[in-house]
Amino acid sequence: MSIGEININRQILERCKNGEVKAQFMLYKQYSKAMYNIAIRLLNNKMDAEDILQESFVTAFEKTGRTNK
Repeated sequence: MSIGEININRQILERCKNGEVKAQFMLYKQYSKAMYNIAIRLLNNKMDAEDILQESFVTAFEKTGRTNK
């Protein structure tokens, strides 16, 4: 990962902290496939993997301080 990529990710995280839905979607889009693949390998169950992926992102967005419910 280059310094430019780190700065872009940092910017996306800052936008998430401000409750920007578009930034949350960008973060989800960037990491969800890899996270799902790991979850499916660990859990060997599609529904459980989907649930854990959703719970992970909900928790992450809650931890940033703001969520748009």
